[in-house]
Amino acid sequence: SYGVVWEAVKVDTRETYAIKVLEKDDILRRGNIDQVLEEKRILQTVTHPFIVSLHFAFQSQSKIYFVMDFVPSGDLFSVMQNVPGNRISEDELQFLLTEIIMALEHMHLLGITYRDLKVENILLDPDVQLQKSINGAAFELVSTHSYNVGAIYTLFSATLDDTSSSVKV
Repeated sequence: SYGVVWEAVKVDTRETYAIKVLEKDDILRRGNIDQVLEEKRILQTVTHPFIVSLHFAFQSQSKIYFVMDFVPSGDLFSVMQNVPGNRISEDELQFLLTEIIMALEHMHLLGITYRDLKVENILLDPDVQLQKSINGAAFELVSTHSYNVGAIYTLFSATLDDTSSSVKV
């Protein structure tokens, strides 16, 4: 499902989260009620170190909010654009592929089929470890910083870019 993703800091713990905001009118207009409910169900079900977690979900009269892990290092596609020759080493690739396989295996064991595996949907944390999002949507992130955001939704990606205030993907 489509939404806007914000970087937010929880006041009491000072932890940083990504908040995906969905407009209820858009969900109804697109006929995506079942997709949003399924996305929430999957996010609540999947707990794995290589998959972005849903921490909170709530709603207002006009919006639905998913509060998830914030992954500041960005998606693999954006990272690859900044690597000389757009190539990573074989050792790094084997490491990432192992993590991807472990994340997919976990989802498959839960009966979840992930259908949107692409480099834009593979997020890397600051230690260059995989974080994956699970849906298959596209996001627009608007914040004080801009991010390139790709979706595999339960895994969403965000790459910090201080050169502009928002990026539409």
